[in-house]
Amino acid sequence: MAVYFSFTVDGLAKRSLYLDRLEHTVGISQVMRRIEEFRYGVTPRIPRAFPH
Repeated sequence: MAVYFSFTVDGLAKRSLYLDRLEHTVGISQVMRRIEEFRYGVTPRIPRAFPH
């Protein structure tokens, strides 16, 4: 049995913590660098077992 997930792009963009950092990027390498810089600057959540 298939499971489908759906979402709106607007809702996803509102939850993005680094969207403002991507605003003036030109290529994929800039996007990757900005996301990488963001990830080094935050403390990730502790993984939990699924289902929780």
